[in-house]
Amino acid sequence: MRLRLKLLIEDVSELLAKADIVQQKLGKPVVPILTEILIDKEVESYAKGRGVKVQVLIID
Repeated sequence: MRLRLKLLIEDVSELLAKADIVQQKLGKPVVPILTEILIDKEVESYAKGRGVKVQVLIID
């Protein structure tokens, strides 16, 4: 688990690399999921463009 105040495109790339490893080990498709409190629109667009499910949390 890692906590960051601001996600970077490199974080998404790292998530995708880990998802590839899990997919190879399981032999089944996996869907990487990114959950964040705040996300930069550029990072969100990058993630979604690569098939990552993005969930932004809203805390009241």
